Amino acid sequence: LFTSCNSPMEDIYEEIDAIETIISGEATITLTDADYDDLDQGYGNFSSVNDAKSKLPVFLSDKYPVWGASSLATVTFKLYSPKYDEKSLALRIASNDKRGIAESLNNLGAISKREAEKMEKEGGNKDSIQAKIEASLAYFKRSILIQKEIKDINGMANTYNNIAHIYYDYNDMIQAEKYGKKALELALQNKHAINTKNSSELLARVYENKNQGMLALDMYKLFITTRDTINNIQAQKATIEQNLQYEFDKKESLVVANHEKELAI
Repeated sequence: LFTSCNSPMEDIYEEIDAIETIISGEATITLTDADYDDLDQGYGNFSSVNDAKSKLPVFLSDKYPVWGASSLATVTFKLYSPKYDEKSLALRIASNDKRGIAESLNNLGAISKREAEKMEKEGGNKDSIQAKIEASLAYFKRSILIQKEIKDINGMANTYNNIAHIYYDYNDMIQAEKYGKKALELALQNKHAINTKNSSELLARVYENKNQGMLALDMYKLFITTRDTINNIQAQKATIEQNLQYEFDKKESLVVANHEKELAI
């Protein structure tokens, strides 16, 4: 009479498979331009800590959908801070950090535009609002000059798009189209997906406003195609990260179970 028995390792595998796996993980993240774009933070920062607290949990849940409640993520993000950016600009000028100077000027341009929008919502003085808008444009155009000097193509595309947005928001479609086309040309030249998405979306709105339906449709198609490509890449990256975490957790559970089995023996 012959009988068969499971090997010790088979027993361990069966025990592991019988346990519902709860995946937890830890991550340290610094938000990128693409992340801010996904979070609808057009200026690449949060207006306040509470703003970040309200939006980051959903963002992290989408990024790591299989992680459980015991997971931990440390997120580094930029916060809207005019005084900080003014000090940062001064320090970068002192150290001749041209890329940093251009970045600080861009941040200050975004801050001035945000302040103009706030004043407008609160029914502020028109001359003061116009002064903020002009200050914003001046910051962006100073940034462009430095970005040209250091040949920062992606930076130029982003800044041109910022300028185009100001003109669009204040109904100057000629200037909005001019700077939007500059942004798109550089984005396509450098094959930068996020800048391509942002500039094509804006140009679609500009052409729609100008009743140029075919051009608006072309830009909208480019926007959708680029947006979907970015989303697919991010989804694939998230899936790979989740699979790696799952395999790691499974192996770790196997080691623990094997060790406990040895101790029991």
